[in-house]
Amino acid sequence: MWKSVQLLALLWIGLAPLAARAEDKLSVPAEAKFVVQVDLDKFRQTRLGGRLLDSVKRMAQQEVEQGTGGGLEQVEEALGFDPFEELHGVTIVGSSYDDPEESLRLVLQLGQTTGNLEGLLLALPGYDSSEHGGHTIHSMSDGGMHGFGAIYKDASGMHRVVAAPNRQDVIAMLDGLSGDSQGAQKEISLGVPAGTFASVQVLELPLDQLDEGEPPANVVKLLTSVSLTVSGVDDKGLAVELSLGTKEEKRAEQIQQLLQGLSAMVSLAESQIVDDQDAQKALELLKGLAIDRDGTQVSLRVDVPEEIVLKLLEEADLPL
Repeated sequence: MWKSVQLLALLWIGLAPLAARAEDKLSVPAEAKFVVQVDLDKFRQTRLGGRLLDSVKRMAQQEVEQGTGGGLEQVEEALGFDPFEELHGVTIVGSSYDDPEESLRLVLQLGQTTGNLEGLLLALPGYDSSEHGGHTIHSMSDGGMHGFGAIYKDASGMHRVVAAPNRQDVIAMLDGLSGDSQGAQKEISLGVPAGTFASVQVLELPLDQLDEGEPPANVVKLLTSVSLTVSGVDDKGLAVELSLGTKEEKRAEQIQQLLQGLSAMVSLAESQIVDDQDAQKALELLKGLAIDRDGTQVSLRVDVPEEIVLKLLEEADLPL
């Protein structure tokens, strides 16, 4: 019985990284390095998103059947809500490139109910709880793994789950959502840009991870910001756009010239790999790369056809 309940709780946690919706702000520590967000509601509206979510449902069904002998209906009954409908959004903040998993902070957007979630957490190994500012902070410990989380309810009645590897980070997120944050902070938007369903923001570039004098380091030193967004294209594929910010237009123009030169070299490489179909498809994709500059910003956009995305997902053993 306890194993079945643990499976339901872990299933809910495992679905969290698929989601995003909230439009307000969140204060994060000054040392935050990157932010990853996905909007599940918008993702559902794309053909690829629908297929992928159907695949996730089938995988979840298989896991539940193997673990409990039941189905997703029992999962919904146990959770007190439909996880595929009530999960709306997630924001993941990382404060380290060296050891990202030890610094990740998660803000998960739910709807008007959290169902039986807090009760199910009692089934997690090493469970404990404490209080902070009217919120219950839940914790679990399993061998060398530790985790802390809490549920925050906003003025509109919507719920957010905040989680982190240590208690103090959970407290900081709760205080930030309540408007009580203290100390040096960065403010990020809890929501992806309009017209997209996923985004990555680099808040601090990893200069210390690059070898001085090497081409990547030469480019990164010119940048002040990096962001990436993903959106649907006519319900058939994906559009991936990378935006690079610089301090001066002169530097932006320099980067634009570099990228245009590299793009032109694609045709030269094409004749050298006539027998490699995968490489040919990759080069064909790069030939459609659009490079633009607006002042100090350089943007790269590439449309990825549905068949390429599906192949990548199939190679990841997703039953599409």
